[in-house]
Amino acid sequence: MAEDFARAVEDGLKLAKRIYLGKDRGLVAPPKPLPPMEKSPHLYLPSAPMVYAVIFDPRIVDNPDIPSYQPHVHGRCDPPALIPLQMSGVDLDVDCYADTAFIQVSGKWRVHCVMASRSCDCRIAVPMGDQEIRRRAGGFSFLYEAEILTWSNTDFNFSYCISSGNIFGGVLLQSPSLYDYDQRDMFCIYLFPGSQQSRKVFRKEVIFVVDISDSMQGRPLESTKNAISTALSKLSPEDSFNIIAFSNETFLFSTSMELASEEATERATEWISMKYSVGGGTNMFIPLEKAAEMLSNTRGSIPIIFLVTDGAVEDEKNICDWMKKRLTNGGSLCPRIHTFGIGSFCNHYFLRMLAMIGRGEFGAACDLDSIEVQMQKLFSKGLSTVLASISIDAFDDHEQIEVYSSCIPDLSFESPLTICGRYQGSFPDILKAKGILGNLSSFIIDLKIERAKDIPLDRVLARQQIDLLTAQAWFSEKKQLEEKVLKLSIQTCNICEYTRMVLLEQNKIDKATDSSGARKIPKKGDPHKMEDSEAPKKVLLQSLSVGFGDLIATAENIRPGSEEQKLPEVAEIFMKATSNCCGQICNQCCCMCCIQCCSKMNNQCGTTLAQLCTALACFGCLDCCVELCCPGQDGQ
Repeated sequence: MAEDFARAVEDGLKLAKRIYLGKDRGLVAPPKPLPPMEKSPHLYLPSAPMVYAVIFDPRIVDNPDIPSYQPHVHGRCDPPALIPLQMSGVDLDVDCYADTAFIQVSGKWRVHCVMASRSCDCRIAVPMGDQEIRRRAGGFSFLYEAEILTWSNTDFNFSYCISSGNIFGGVLLQSPSLYDYDQRDMFCIYLFPGSQQSRKVFRKEVIFVVDISDSMQGRPLESTKNAISTALSKLSPEDSFNIIAFSNETFLFSTSMELASEEATERATEWISMKYSVGGGTNMFIPLEKAAEMLSNTRGSIPIIFLVTDGAVEDEKNICDWMKKRLTNGGSLCPRIHTFGIGSFCNHYFLRMLAMIGRGEFGAACDLDSIEVQMQKLFSKGLSTVLASISIDAFDDHEQIEVYSSCIPDLSFESPLTICGRYQGSFPDILKAKGILGNLSSFIIDLKIERAKDIPLDRVLARQQIDLLTAQAWFSEKKQLEEKVLKLSIQTCNICEYTRMVLLEQNKIDKATDSSGARKIPKKGDPHKMEDSEAPKKVLLQSLSVGFGDLIATAENIRPGSEEQKLPEVAEIFMKATSNCCGQICNQCCCMCCIQCCSKMNNQCGTTLAQLCTALACFGCLDCCVELCCPGQDGQ
């Protein structure tokens, strides 16, 4: 996807050379970047939010103020070329609360590359992912760095407090807003691991369950191998591990758990590096059952299962039911399940639900470049547990408290833990959190309860609530949960699986409208019908959600990132051309009339009618071809 985007920008920059910018070209032209040592497609990727003109017809590329009368250009751009627009201003607002940041970017761009009499679509590109490359003592390195010519003279105030060395936490309470669909109060319980890096972590028994089907071939499997090798190097000698690879068959590194000695980790690294993708389907239940059996007799350590896959399977709900029943009888230190999804063909909500049942974490990478980094984060988080089997005493006794997560995950040294929910009535005055430390001793902490004054809990917790409730709605198939997610998505402006994002364009007020605010009467049609000049134009955007997996793509072993969504311009033109003619005919007659008429025809009349329909179909196809190959003046 990145290569296709960069190629489209490169084509757009070539088209932009046709634009005449006047004598002061050097003042308005964008600065030319320094030529790199090697040509790379990442040179044309945006390093900040950017807007591009989507060019299908190269004839419309020109300066809207000063026509350059360039030579005529034939053909169309398929895929379309992307020309970066001129930015005239940008503002950035960032609000940080706990581990959440709200970023709002407001910018103005000028369409400087399209004729004044023509129009084009615009595409917004926002770079995603971690921008930090490496961190050293005294400095950081980022993907994009530039020299700052002038710094702002505005004072910048920043305050902070030093965290405790021990595990600490608290509770934040907040009343619902006036327009909240759920008028119950909100609560957020947070636990921090503290700053003592010498704190004893659990002895671990780890099993990596890795999908090696044909769709994992290439970068997904190589990134997975590298991440597993890095995780094996971080295990202590007293830890034990194993690796299970699966497609339609199951392959074991060892028939029993292996101590994480230097010799064993080297053999495992060599074994996983020699494992190549095996064709066939994806059978996920057998390797998970095998991993659970190998960890069933764990004593004095915490059992961990890491599941990595890029596909969906038919028995996902059965797997969740089976794992839920097995872990219910597994005791306080039952196997922890951490899941990682690659691409959009796997069911992210199945993996999230499975991790929720197993008190684990869920991670995902939708692009190939971030697989290894995100997977290493998940492995590091799962291997650094400092407090396990966490429970809140008031949750079992208070019926008016709803917790969105059915099982509380463990506290990792890598990140804080947040538990959110709703309650009705009065909240308990005293709240205690209990758990098990790395030395298997019990741990109890009193949680300080306070009102959240300057923290919008509804916005901070919205993303977590939507993801957890969507996973539960998928698993339970309850329409009430789907409606709850839908309302929460609309209220907090967070995308979900049941809503679509809509772009609203506010039209300018018609100049003919008088000062009294009256609306203009149309020239034709009903004189009592008014034209609303301020009616917003609605554009339905492409779905930005991840979906519930794709069984067909998994069965066909389609690789992640190999199929991208294409814009439907050609399909829309074809549908318009065919639907106009057919729609007008169908509106004038009904099916029963056609049947009765055709039943009374003789053979000669039927043959003549068939030839006439064939001729009309040929003319219709020619009309479609003309619209597709020879666009009109509007560029469509």
